[in-house]
Amino acid sequence: MTPLEAALTAADSDHECAIEDLEDAAGQQGQDIAAIRRDVRELRGEMATALDLRTALTWIAELEDLARDLRGRLGLAERRITVLDRLRPSCAACMDAAADRQTARGPLCMDCAGDLPVDDDGGAWPS
Repeated sequence: MTPLEAALTAADSDHECAIEDLEDAAGQQGQDIAAIRRDVRELRGEMATALDLRTALTWIAELEDLARDLRGRLGLAERRITVLDRLRPSCAACMDAAADRQTARGPLCMDCAGDLPVDDDGGAWPS
């Protein structure tokens, strides 16, 4: 073998080794790229979860504000009911209960006035 042929053979061998090294590196980079893509997908999922959590916390805060507002309105309604209940006349007979019927003897509670009279058809008279 001539020195030129020997040099060409060595160069071919070196090229084959370099090609194998490049293929190995490309394979490794492909695995690295796949790992990076997987990590990116996981991070996107975590970000979506974080956004969902942030959204949920925002909704919870809004619901707590609404609940506070509703509690306030309920308290106001209870106070108004108490005032209106005091405006009802008390029973003229027992003076204890609020009157819910107007009779010839004056306002009476249901206990003092008794049941409504029954008409001929068996039904109660309208109040």
